[in-house]
Amino acid sequence: MSNVKSDKILTIIIKHVAELGWHDETLNLVNSDIAKTINKADQTVFTTIKEVVVEYLKRNDDLMLKNLEKIDISKLKIRQRIRKAIITRFAQNPKIVINHTAKFLAHPANYDVAVTSLAKTCDKIWYWAGDESTDFNYYTKRILLGAVYTASLAYYLNKEDISIDDLSIFVENRIDNVLQLGNVKKKVTGATDFIRKHFPF
Repeated sequence: MSNVKSDKILTIIIKHVAELGWHDETLNLVNSDIAKTINKADQTVFTTIKEVVVEYLKRNDDLMLKNLEKIDISKLKIRQRIRKAIITRFAQNPKIVINHTAKFLAHPANYDVAVTSLAKTCDKIWYWAGDESTDFNYYTKRILLGAVYTASLAYYLNKEDISIDDLSIFVENRIDNVLQLGNVKKKVTGATDFIRKHFPF
């Protein structure tokens, strides 16, 4: 598991979301704790709970990359790198916080944050994994990874007691099923339909 204490604002957010979920009271408590504990030059004042969610997701992506920097990927295949990144991302926060966040993003009013944050996370995972594509494959890989990520997230949240090994196997199987770049057009359509079906933001 990762240590989030190096990011004080992320730690504050996680603490209150774990207790209350994503609500206006959470917004007030987060702002209050930041004002009390963070140096004035580093303080952030949030005006809406959606702003806090956006910041939380961004800082989690940054933390994921920081944790992944510790891994020697030279001997890992691309699929192994993708699997490692997804599991690292899930393991960073308490499951209850991830669950509250998934519910928040599933609300139609938060569709913009849900889609944008998923795209950014997938982009950062591919970048870390060594992808340098700039053509059509750039978008294809990120759409397909989005399907893998959301399927894995749904599986993770729907299992009360799940081990890292079980999650790893599931992610690996989803990669086998989805990240086959043959017949690209068919698979892109399938991935898009999957995202809409399981996460109808």
